[in-house]
Amino acid sequence: MSLGAFKIKGRAARVWQNLKQGMSLAWAASPKLLIRYTLLGMFNAIIPPLTVFLGALLVNKIAYARLHSLQFKDLLPIVIGLWVSFIVQRAIGSYIGYGRNLYVRRVELEAERRLLDKASRVDLGHFDNSDWHDRLARAKRDVSWRPGDLTWSVLGLSGNIVTIILMAGLLASLHWLLVVLALATSLLSLIIESRVTSRLYKYYYQETPEERERNYIGELLIQPRTIKEIKAYVLADYLLGRHKNISDHLFKQREKMYQSGVRISILSGIVTGTTLALAYVFVGLRGIQGTIDPGRCFFSSGRNPSTDLTNFCCSRPAYKISWRLLFIS
Repeated sequence: MSLGAFKIKGRAARVWQNLKQGMSLAWAASPKLLIRYTLLGMFNAIIPPLTVFLGALLVNKIAYARLHSLQFKDLLPIVIGLWVSFIVQRAIGSYIGYGRNLYVRRVELEAERRLLDKASRVDLGHFDNSDWHDRLARAKRDVSWRPGDLTWSVLGLSGNIVTIILMAGLLASLHWLLVVLALATSLLSLIIESRVTSRLYKYYYQETPEERERNYIGELLIQPRTIKEIKAYVLADYLLGRHKNISDHLFKQREKMYQSGVRISILSGIVTGTTLALAYVFVGLRGIQGTIDPGRCFFSSGRNPSTDLTNFCCSRPAYKISWRLLFIS
């Protein structure tokens, strides 16, 4: 097996392990809330494809009105359906948003409790191990936000999957090739963006010792118990210079990494835009041939299932979730 295959397998194993640990943490914080917001998210994810479908029906009705006489009561059920859908989506979305914020805070508190409990019970020999201090520094730095951020993303994953399936069904009603193009776009973007994910993980993992030293020097310069001795031994200039050198070095590394990420993102955008343009060309050709009714053409304008499918497959559940899962360790 090649080295690249081993890396991919190891990364997938780490993501899966962190996913299980993240779900275990969320379950320990509150099983009831985890189930509630997961189910509500899945239900709320049905509404966007439903509004697209109802919008297509409305467009068809309006188009057919040029050939057949229609009254407003013929459109009223569709209008009411759209109205109810928007109200339900907004109401459930607001409830989920505020409720998830409280639940995420519970998860953060549970993660903090576990960290403090682990640190208080660890063997004293670990305090002489620099690797252990690096791991502890990463945990202290991220425990205030990363568990909650991961929980928020994972809770949305179930709803995103539902939307992906329904949007794919809408595209399949036009032609199965559109589903293939949308999934191909997502897959290509995911492969390209995964390079940025790997570099981010490597950077944040390797910078920990230097970042820990930088923070330590900063603490020395502001703590009352140490600043007196620093002034007495005239160490302030040296420590400030050391702090500046480390900060500049880390900044330059991050700048190079972000510049590389921008180039990769531009490439991803070109690939995604080209693939989606092919989908529009296909829809346009079928429209010229008269094989697509006006309602189905609505699928490829305004609310675009192809774009939604791409965004959900690439930006949300795959790229961002894997990014956050990688950073848990």
